[in-house]
Amino acid sequence: MIRPGDVAVLPGRVRVNALKAALGADATTPILSVTDTAKVVTVQVRGGEADTVGSAGKVSVLLPDGSSTPGRVIDVARRATAGDDTSNSSGQTDQVTFSAAVAVTDPKKVRDWESAPVRVEFAAQTRKGVLAVPVGALLATREGGYALESEAGQLIPVTVGLVARGMVEISGSGVAEGTPVVTAS
Repeated sequence: MIRPGDVAVLPGRVRVNALKAALGADATTPILSVTDTAKVVTVQVRGGEADTVGSAGKVSVLLPDGSSTPGRVIDVARRATAGDDTSNSSGQTDQVTFSAAVAVTDPKKVRDWESAPVRVEFAAQTRKGVLAVPVGALLATREGGYALESEAGQLIPVTVGLVARGMVEISGSGVAEGTPVVTAS
């Protein structure tokens, strides 16, 4: 039986998430639930992407006000749930999702929000010091590769790498930093 003045001591600061007991309810039921005071973003991840997300580490959290803040993946659930049965980019249906928890690196950026819709960007791979051109600059060749068109109209064969945010990594003997190329507008 809980008497006036009885106290529950927890190992650190917590936030009351929900009151569970009603006035006059049996005292054997839970009284309240608590959560950590740190704000965490929960993201649903497709089953095939769970390993990539778990190893991503650093992420970017895009906030409702248009700003962004860095974050890091702190946990990917080990229990799968049924997905939304929608098709992914390869036309396959994703029927399993996992929850991933992301901690915001700068808590001041989110202190005014109790709850808000955000977008989380995960970098599956990164490359530094590469040449990149807009995707619209690539031309498919008859031979099955890709080329860029120089300002003089010559085709320069290239090998493509990562594609992100409308840019594509390229390499080839006929391209160097500053080489002007034609691109679709």
